[in-house]
Amino acid sequence: MGKNYLKQNVYEATQDRLATLFNEFDHILVAFSGGKDSGLLLNLAYRYAQQHKQLDQLGYYFLDYEAQYQKTIKYVKAMFTDLSLKNRYWLALPNSVPSATSMQTGHWIPWEKSKRDLWVRPMPAADYVINEDNVPWNYQPGTNDYDVQEDFTKWFAHNHIGKTAVLIGIRADESLDRYAAIKSKRKINGYKNYNYIIKQDEQTFNAYPLYDWEVKDVWIAN
Repeated sequence: MGKNYLKQNVYEATQDRLATLFNEFDHILVAFSGGKDSGLLLNLAYRYAQQHKQLDQLGYYFLDYEAQYQKTIKYVKAMFTDLSLKNRYWLALPNSVPSATSMQTGHWIPWEKSKRDLWVRPMPAADYVINEDNVPWNYQPGTNDYDVQEDFTKWFAHNHIGKTAVLIGIRADESLDRYAAIKSKRKINGYKNYNYIIKQDEQTFNAYPLYDWEVKDVWIAN
């Protein structure tokens, strides 16, 4: 699983990958966390779609963990205002989330109705917000947050004609697991010959177009 360097920089390589994704898939859904990597990915995808008149294919979603940095939420709100796409979703659900701050439990539940008086901020209010009262798929409070994201993206894909690529801003240099996820030659769920695309089901695929970026690349781009 050695590295093979291309005769182009990571920005140019990502432009090629975005072209592939927008041409191979009917819908592009960016997983936007409000962090530097996913924020960059959303901006790159938006700029590409805008330049190639393919904005109707693009959407994004944000999973709100309630207790988040104020500046992160401010940034996310700004993106939802600036990138006013038809398919945008703000998920504010009582999921089971790993916790590193408790001596009694390894998990906690954001947006838990029975503890509304402890919420760190009010429930977001907008027509693109999905909360416990209007979830359009089979959802149970306390579901693991990663399972919720998979359930949501599959719901989205199955409710839109054609195939959906979910763009995720992970990078191979973040961990050996992420490097192996991209470079492994033993994949049973790959897509054609693209090592950065993983099949979830017949309509839903995960894609990692920033996989070869380094931290310095992300900050330079931002």
